Amino acid sequence: MTDVYKLIRHFNPDNSPVVMREVSERFQQLAENMMAETPKGEDQIKGLEKLLEARDWFCRAVVSIYGEQ
Repeated sequence: MTDVYKLIRHFNPDNSPVVMREVSERFQQLAENMMAETPKGEDQIKGLEKLLEARDWFCRAVVSIYGEQ
């Protein structure tokens, strides 16, 4: 399994609590689009890592408002 596929599995919204699923689904769609539309390589992997980090911060923001459900 290549690094990009190891990384993309973390975008799966099924692994997220209900309150974070909508945010996670949007990031999963974006990650899949970026994988399809950008050349494979180090820059793509770094972009996906940053996108995953951004998703985590937005999920934290949702949890800070609604709590974990």
